[in-house]
Amino acid sequence: MSVITLLYGQCGNQISEAFFSNIYDDIYNSKKDCDYNTQSLNKWFHLTKKNKLEPRAILIDTETKTAPKKKNATYQFKNLVIKSCGGSANNWAFGYSEQSKLLISEVLESTRKELEKSDVVSSFLNVFSASGGTGSGVGSCVTECLKNEFSNKIITNVVVLPYASGELVVQSYNSLLTLAKIYSINDAIIVFENDRLHYNCVNSLSIKDVTFDDINNLIARQLLSIYQPLNDAQAPELLTKLCEDSSRKFLQIRSAPLSKMDCASNWKSLLTSISRQSRFDFQQKSLHGVHLKPKSLSTAMVCRGVHKPAEKELKPFTDSNFSETVNLYHQRRKIFNLENSLTVVSNSNNVCVPIKLILDDAQNLYKYGAYLHHYKKFGVDEAHFRNSFEIVGTVLGNYKSL
Repeated sequence: MSVITLLYGQCGNQISEAFFSNIYDDIYNSKKDCDYNTQSLNKWFHLTKKNKLEPRAILIDTETKTAPKKKNATYQFKNLVIKSCGGSANNWAFGYSEQSKLLISEVLESTRKELEKSDVVSSFLNVFSASGGTGSGVGSCVTECLKNEFSNKIITNVVVLPYASGELVVQSYNSLLTLAKIYSINDAIIVFENDRLHYNCVNSLSIKDVTFDDINNLIARQLLSIYQPLNDAQAPELLTKLCEDSSRKFLQIRSAPLSKMDCASNWKSLLTSISRQSRFDFQQKSLHGVHLKPKSLSTAMVCRGVHKPAEKELKPFTDSNFSETVNLYHQRRKIFNLENSLTVVSNSNNVCVPIKLILDDAQNLYKYGAYLHHYKKFGVDEAHFRNSFEIVGTVLGNYKSL
């Protein structure tokens, strides 16, 4: 089954390069497996009559600077809905209400054409940052339109949350409005936090000067550890199964090893590596006064390697995961030439910290009426903000009650 990927704004377009480069490397530069490679190729690429590869993807932006600067020798993006209209001024309301009008008809037409090229499309995968204007605003609008136009498709959004220390003064407003808008129209929302990604780059990958290229590559590889073919599941269905409770639809990913340089290879060492990554969650909860015992509503473990782990090898994790359900999925074929790899996707209360930070910062700005006039110009008034606070606050309460 194919997946149509829509990538928005500077963040989404930069992730696209890492995402499809890693897919191509996994297909052509890793262990050959005809069935796996064919499944992966059909899922992510369209083969033209001239035997050229085109990603089943649509790159969307309101500034041309993020467009691919050079042709890739192995594949080429053809669906570029990128217009030079000055960006979205880091304003969700401007992106959602105004800039989306310039793009939406072309995006939907490109989506229909992609659907026509594919035998079976199972889902849409939307990728964008929540902090700016185009990714968050246009991404929210397009997601809404996709739900209305193609209601039989699974919609998964990948949302990258900003550094807590701040990239933009209004990033919490934009993040709040994004999460409130997309929550009810998504089947699953995968949340990446720049702080967590940065932590992993430093502590697991030993990168001293972390760049957004490092972060984007980590996002791409963690997504693909789920989305590349599995023996016993399709990724969109796997993810929606974790979100059967419609009041809790945020998912987080932890994986090991994060690179081939990581010495962890057997299942026990991989579990230990993932457990170490949990230190970030404990630090954040302590730092921001979120006193909750770890609790997961549901968890999926994706194991890749020749030998499927025995139940006793995973028991230390399943016993300590505080999860109501843990579903195990396996693929014999290696990914990224790693001997074994393990990915944990959880619907857990660890997401409370980033949601609380967004709410607290947005409420502090709102209390003083800061920057509200920039949003009112484009139809987002106090009532809209109050409704968004209520939606996201309710979601936070649902996770706290786990």
